[in-house]
Amino acid sequence: MAPAHFMSLPDLVLLEVFSYLSCEDVLYAFGDLHAFHFYDLLTEHGAFRHMCLSSQLSRHQYYILSNGIWRFDLVRSLICKEMFSDFLVGFTPCQIFPSLTELRLLFLRCSSEGLSDFVIAHSSTITHFTVTRSEQSYNQKGNEKFLHTILPHLNRLKLLDTDWRNHASVRYL
Repeated sequence: MAPAHFMSLPDLVLLEVFSYLSCEDVLYAFGDLHAFHFYDLLTEHGAFRHMCLSSQLSRHQYYILSNGIWRFDLVRSLICKEMFSDFLVGFTPCQIFPSLTELRLLFLRCSSEGLSDFVIAHSSTITHFTVTRSEQSYNQKGNEKFLHTILPHLNRLKLLDTDWRNHASVRYL
């Protein structure tokens, strides 16, 4: 009996395998196979709807995903943890995520102008925005300025979740 090729497995089996992995793991492991049928399965699985920039993968792995594997046009939810905020800023701010509705910036130590620009560039689609500070947050004024800068642009915002409840930036709402 000849060995079976991974791509010859039935679609239901492949989707079952995907269900045990994170979207990033599925894309990193299988996204560069360049088979149209497989790419359709990844889309059906929803592997492109959610993007999480965290320590789950290395910067090099995220770089590989961002160069031809991720379908930025399908991303609806994006989570970015502090250590990757500069990676996020590196994305072209010209609406590279046209379907982005949920953005979570977690454990920020300080915010940058580039991060504000990224949020503002996606203000026409973001409806849910979460931002939390790191325990090592050292720039409270900068964090307040960040919210004051971006909030007037988030016209479609339905939900704002922040841990800055006792500060003037939240009273701005």
